[in-house]
Amino acid sequence: MNVTILKALLEDARQQVLDNMVFRLMVVLLIVPISFTFLVGFGEERITILFGMWEIDYQTFLETFGGPPMEIGEVGHFFIQGVQEVFINFFGGTVGIIFCVAATAFFVPRMMEKGSADTLFSKPVSRATLLLARYFTGILFVAILAAVLVLGMFLGFWVTSGYSDPGFLWGALTLVYLYSLIHAFSIMVATWTRSSVAAILLSLMLFVISGGIHRTWMGMQWASNQELLTSLRKVESADVSEAEREEQEEAHGVVQVLMTTLEILHYTLPKTTDADVITAMLRRTLSGLGPVLEDHDYDVVVEDHPTGFAPEGASLDAFPEQTALWRADDGGAVRFRVEERPQVESGPSIRRRLRPLQARAAAQDFLDSVDSRTDPDLPARRETVRISGVQAHTVRWQEDLDGVWTDREAVFLTFAEGYYRLEIDLPAATLSEEERDEWREAFLEGITLGSEQFMDPSTWYRRQFDWGSPLAFNAFFSIGSSLAFASLMLALAWLRIRTVDF
Repeated sequence: MNVTILKALLEDARQQVLDNMVFRLMVVLLIVPISFTFLVGFGEERITILFGMWEIDYQTFLETFGGPPMEIGEVGHFFIQGVQEVFINFFGGTVGIIFCVAATAFFVPRMMEKGSADTLFSKPVSRATLLLARYFTGILFVAILAAVLVLGMFLGFWVTSGYSDPGFLWGALTLVYLYSLIHAFSIMVATWTRSSVAAILLSLMLFVISGGIHRTWMGMQWASNQELLTSLRKVESADVSEAEREEQEEAHGVVQVLMTTLEILHYTLPKTTDADVITAMLRRTLSGLGPVLEDHDYDVVVEDHPTGFAPEGASLDAFPEQTALWRADDGGAVRFRVEERPQVESGPSIRRRLRPLQARAAAQDFLDSVDSRTDPDLPARRETVRISGVQAHTVRWQEDLDGVWTDREAVFLTFAEGYYRLEIDLPAATLSEEERDEWREAFLEGITLGSEQFMDPSTWYRRQFDWGSPLAFNAFFSIGSSLAFASLMLALAWLRIRTVDF
């Protein structure tokens, strides 16, 4: 294919897009969300409308609509992120995709009409090239709309609200990726039926069905994680009759068939609902959002670095094999480690046996061991605190470390199968006792344990989904398998168009 043919194909794609009435209509409709971001500003304390013509105080707004209490400094960002979610995920990712599929479904059937086909296929261009040209024309159609929408909203929030989130720009790529999967199926249907109506209806059915199957599979995985299915199986009683037992086994077999079918469909069909999750991952990576430390095995999350401390090396990435470590310029340090709960002997001397270590016992043993290292006038003391609603035991003492009197603290906590230990060193002269207590409370409030048991299926799935996760939750596999489906659809379309006789 020479340069002249390439230019001709590009010109054809441009005309297909710009001459499309639906494209022009959608460009006009995009003015609404973009104008909203320029005309409505979300400042630090209030909402401004029409460049200050009207102003609404956040506190008054929240009280009027019965909203939850929030820090005023966070309200503006909260509103902006909500607007982004509505316009990109709902209008762009759902309604917009439906309109775009309907607008581009006729690209291939029109190409295969008798007069058009005679003209096009007589050119020195292969049928596969013409098919791919129509496919990428549809992608160009959506790419222009997505870029205008996302870039326009980004600039609007930046200019009017002073809010800059470069990760939001990934939303345009997500819309293109999602559309490319559905568009490949639409082209396959169009080549085999030569009907734009069939292409639209079946493509929308695929969009709805694949999303429903993925959400059902996600709920099934969440239920398995919550051990709901396991607990249901344990309900079986020894007094159940043989007939009832056979009926239960038959029902269980039906359930297994349905679950297997669901698994096959999930891994086969494009995972359209993962597009939003992938965008959130990319956005979080680019913007630095999300928790600073997260471990799924022990179900622990640390939302932010302790104030005044910076992580050392790759200690957070190697957690839990390596102790997470933060250091401060004044010599302070925070260490956090977790491991499987040790087994220790406990109980009366006659019937002693191994039991999981308790936080109270670990704290008491540690308290006895530090008495010799503390100032007699400031003896070590043990207290109880709560971390994420779970009772923890803390030992606090003051010690001379390399000539610097340091307030030290060791926090012991057991949760499920995990044994957690948090160590905090703060030079005594750095903060007053009241300031230290406030600092510690703020840091401990950012630690969450056992959060998965309170998550809904969607939130739980987002937490499992990552680039290095197992296959079922692996981002690379989700993208690769979805693109493989799109490639298969294009291959089927090519097989049809190479053999059809015009």
